[in-house]
Amino acid sequence: MRRRLTTAAVIALALGAAGAAYATELPSQVSSNWAGYAAVTGASTRAFAARFVSIHGTWIQPTASCVPGEPTFSAFWVGLGGYKVSSRALEQIGSEADCSASGEVSYYVWYEYVPAGPVTISRVSIAPGDTISASVTVHREHATVALTDETSGVSFTHT
Repeated sequence: MRRRLTTAAVIALALGAAGAAYATELPSQVSSNWAGYAAVTGASTRAFAARFVSIHGTWIQPTASCVPGEPTFSAFWVGLGGYKVSSRALEQIGSEADCSASGEVSYYVWYEYVPAGPVTISRVSIAPGDTISASVTVHREHATVALTDETSGVSFTHT
């Protein structure tokens, strides 16, 4: 299984009013393997980073269009940590659509606690059009990832 990120990223779907007062938007960047929104803090990065302890997102799983001979993948996820390459932690969970070289598509969900690799969550089956909700919460040295397929009602949690 390939690693989700070659450069670490933070996906922050929304910041509360307190977070917005301290966070700054990064300059636009182009990446071949991820897109999203990253928030960092100013001079007090280390002190403020501890305040980001939870992230939640909801999306509708898109339908993938595969072309034989062009293996590709597309992932949607939420995560905390990992913006800098030197980051020691990144906790993330999401869904993915993979296109094989033969043009076949597979949909699945996964989680990852970097530096360990991604883990496929085989007990949760998803399909295009499903509404997916996911969250990451960090409390001290423990991180909890959770995902629910709102369409089927099947959920998964791991700490």
